[in-house]
Amino acid sequence: MLIYYTYLLACLLAYLLTYLLTYLLTYLLTYLPTYLLTYLPTLLTYLLTYLLTYLPVLLFQVTVKAQAAEKVKNQVQKVKDKAQAVVDVIEEDKVVVEQKLEAARPALEEAERALNTIKPNDIAVLRKVGRPPHLIQRIMDCVLLLMQRHMDPVQKDPERDCIKPSWAESLKVRTHLFLGRPSPLDAALRIALRPSVRPSVCPGSDNYSFN
Repeated sequence: MLIYYTYLLACLLAYLLTYLLTYLLTYLLTYLPTYLLTYLPTLLTYLLTYLLTYLPVLLFQVTVKAQAAEKVKNQVQKVKDKAQAVVDVIEEDKVVVEQKLEAARPALEEAERALNTIKPNDIAVLRKVGRPPHLIQRIMDCVLLLMQRHMDPVQKDPERDCIKPSWAESLKVRTHLFLGRPSPLDAALRIALRPSVRPSVCPGSDNYSFN
């Protein structure tokens, strides 16, 4: 019995569904053309009015944003070009500096070899001398520069045609000169104390003997 009633219910639902679909299709075929002919011109007019009203605004906004983006792009390109130019200059300077460093390497090696020959007596003599020869004073000026110490204002040496050494300041740093600590300071002193040095700092400065 249950199967029979189920079958009848299914047939009824199928009939109702078929009737509804037929009615809907008939309604659409009957009234849809009338609705289209009635409301389609109004709908098209509204759509056209909307496009004519807001489309230029949208196009203007898009154009402005595109121009702003292009401007930013140009500025970024300029910055990039400047940065690249700086990088190129740095690369060129790097090559020049490396060449200069390579050219200065023999002098550095010579200074290191000279440093290895320094003797305690050399520094001891320098500490005892109250006013050494002009060459030593000039070398001590270099020591002051290497140690970033104060130097006297620039004055002309009354005895020679050059700048007066800052010997008063050099006297203050003599107690800081120690052996066994390789540094540019020691190398400078070793060069100054070498007997083979023939300076050309200024006229008459080749008298480097302590005697």
